Amino acid sequence: MGYPPPTRWPWRSGLLTGGRLGDIFGRRRVLLAGITGFVTASVACAAAQSAGELIAARAAQGLLGAVMLPQVFGLIRDLFEAHEMGKAFGVYGPVMGLSAMLGPIVSGGLISANVLGTGWRMIFLVNVPVGLAALALGARTLPAGAGAGSGSGGSRRGRLDLPGAVLAGAAMFLLVFPLAQGHSLGWPAWLLAMMAASVLVLAGFGWYQVRRQRAGRDPLVEASIFRHRPYSAGIVFSIVFTGSLGGIVMIFNVFLQSGLGFSPWHSAVTTAPWAAGAFVGSAVGGITMSKLGRRVLHAGLVVEAAGLLGSTRCCAAPPAASPPWTCWHRW
Repeated sequence: MGYPPPTRWPWRSGLLTGGRLGDIFGRRRVLLAGITGFVTASVACAAAQSAGELIAARAAQGLLGAVMLPQVFGLIRDLFEAHEMGKAFGVYGPVMGLSAMLGPIVSGGLISANVLGTGWRMIFLVNVPVGLAALALGARTLPAGAGAGSGSGGSRRGRLDLPGAVLAGAAMFLLVFPLAQGHSLGWPAWLLAMMAASVLVLAGFGWYQVRRQRAGRDPLVEASIFRHRPYSAGIVFSIVFTGSLGGIVMIFNVFLQSGLGFSPWHSAVTTAPWAAGAFVGSAVGGITMSKLGRRVLHAGLVVEAAGLLGSTRCCAAPPAASPPWTCWHRW
């Protein structure tokens, strides 16, 4: 675990730029280009001969994932009417939950099966047929003009805020890298300096965005959206949710394998109930959202907090030879 999660900071820093690319060049076109690049990066990961090559290919995966994700939400908004939006996201949520449930289990099984002697490389190679199928289906089913920006292709290219993208990427790197590597490196002074610099760079990014918008040019982020209290509250909620749940999932998987000696398959099956809960919770949230409104978010945070507190009972160091359901049969 000497390296930071290679897709984390590129993914986070690329989301803003990825969303803007969809606005400029069309979401269908950008999504298909992102899928193509992601499949290529997956092949590069599987073919990596050193840790450096693998990290570089994983960073490319992160950036391309950041290109794809905003297009999905944008396409849902473009292809569905306002009264159908709840139903669309009601389907999207459970699908994401199911993917989160099957992904670790399939990956753990592929590593343990050592298909054709590929070992861990198969978890990247499996992306190739899936990606090619998604590429073919997307090219065939998505409308040609889905999410297209205004104007001709040539006039749209100049609207990308490249300085803003660089500033946003630098700020994310300066913040995420110390958080990922701080413990293993012993928190040297230069890491703390990076975190302090991230605040300054982020402030510079905000100042530049306001200045660019006042000059009549398209910014990467429109500062006016932060004047809406519901939007700002949603950002706070997203930070709390992602920081609490996303962090604990990664740490728990590392704990199972490095701390308790679980195999990848054992670890994947042990954590499957979390993803199953996400699948059920997404479906319930989508169904009740129209009736409960934002109270669904409050209820979700309460349930999440209860689940995290309850999961502490599962970390009493069960023996490595215990069955996959060791960490959740005590409930």
